[in-house]
Amino acid sequence: MSAAALRPEMLKALEMIQTEAAEVAGGA
Repeated sequence: MSAAALRPEMLKALEMIQTEAAEVAGGA
């Protein structure tokens, strides 16, 4: 895969990680 195709996937993964971290922090 090209870097252009990977970038959106990386951003999606980062968003999911940040969302999960926020949920854990908010629920703690």
